[in-house]
Amino acid sequence: MTEYRRRQKFRLKYNPAIERFSKYFCGGTSDQEEDSVNYKTQQNDTTITTEMTGRFTFSDHAVFRKLIDELSAQSSATQVFDLSGIEFIDSAGLGMLLLARDEGEKNRATVILRGAKGQVKRMLEVARFDTLFQMED
Repeated sequence: MTEYRRRQKFRLKYNPAIERFSKYFCGGTSDQEEDSVNYKTQQNDTTITTEMTGRFTFSDHAVFRKLIDELSAQSSATQVFDLSGIEFIDSAGLGMLLLARDEGEKNRATVILRGAKGQVKRMLEVARFDTLFQMED
């Protein structure tokens, strides 16, 4: 058997039952647009507020890194990440928030996490982010 045929033999096939299971039990979906985080920034005198919505996962790393670079280019004393619209966060999302904190410290900015609820709030509590960030309800 050739290498190509071996790989084909073990390749996973699309299974609608698995997708339905994922959507029902995990809140998951295969649509990339629904999976990604969306954000909107507002700036006033010394504060930049970033309102985030959607699911904050590993697939958002490039987008979030770009956001962090944009925030670093602007001078502000306070950076607020409004997480009230985030419905799900994974460990990679937590790591990206730590990146934002590190960049904020480099620029002498205070990073605040605001409005976390549900699964997001539980993840932040378990990870003890209250010891690393200023948290607001």
